[in-house]
Amino acid sequence: MAAIGSGSTEFSGVGDPISVATYNMLYNSGTENYPVIEEMAKQHDIFGLQEAVADPHYDSPIDPVGSYGSYASLLTQQNAVHSTFDAGTQSGTHDVFIGEPKSGGSDEPEYSPIFYDNSQYELIEGETVELHGQNFNNEGGTSRIANVVVLRDKQDGSTVLVANTHWSNTSDAAHEQSRQVVEDTIADYESEYSVDGVIVMGDFNTFTPDIDGMRSTDENGIDQVLVSPNMVHDNERWIDGGVSDHNIFATDVYLIEVTDTDTG
Repeated sequence: MAAIGSGSTEFSGVGDPISVATYNMLYNSGTENYPVIEEMAKQHDIFGLQEAVADPHYDSPIDPVGSYGSYASLLTQQNAVHSTFDAGTQSGTHDVFIGEPKSGGSDEPEYSPIFYDNSQYELIEGETVELHGQNFNNEGGTSRIANVVVLRDKQDGSTVLVANTHWSNTSDAAHEQSRQVVEDTIADYESEYSVDGVIVMGDFNTFTPDIDGMRSTDENGIDQVLVSPNMVHDNERWIDGGVSDHNIFATDVYLIEVTDTDTG
């Protein structure tokens, strides 16, 4: 990647680009969306889904809460026919952090899983953070969550904090609450781990998530990828989301080195 510069500070890309994508797959779209998710695993190093359900088509109940790594073994153990999570991992190239579902509003629990290339990254930490509960501010609606993972690059040892979230569509107050929790969570992780970059993706239900210290890679939609100041991005693109009422948003991001060239 060519250096990009302004004034006395020069920024240069480090290593290969990280292909990142976010997709609200439309609640309970079922097997119709599996080909889209399978294709995402072929094209992107890290991607997040919103409105993902464990599966509307299974032989026995599935409880994926807190599951790490490949989902294939869990599917085998519980005799599942197929699942949203398996669609992203069955090629063997990606693992998934599923986490916990949001509460309320659906017969099938909704998750915000994060998939990552298992040849490139290892999972260091993962959790589901509740942004707010049901009926926030007496406005109705479900609870809202963010999945958060720390991934370490197996080749160079760099670490990236990735959050995947789906904010409320009820009010600015709900957005402000979610924004504050995400900011606090990022700060907590940055104080605990040596994080080299931060990526926040999801369906924000606003064009302006305005998370402190993060900048949007594209402000033309509510589905966005935000990056920390020590990352740059290019090749933003929208990809047909198939049966969903959302399209996939994808971008390439790079960790950067910052060099002070001012000798004055």
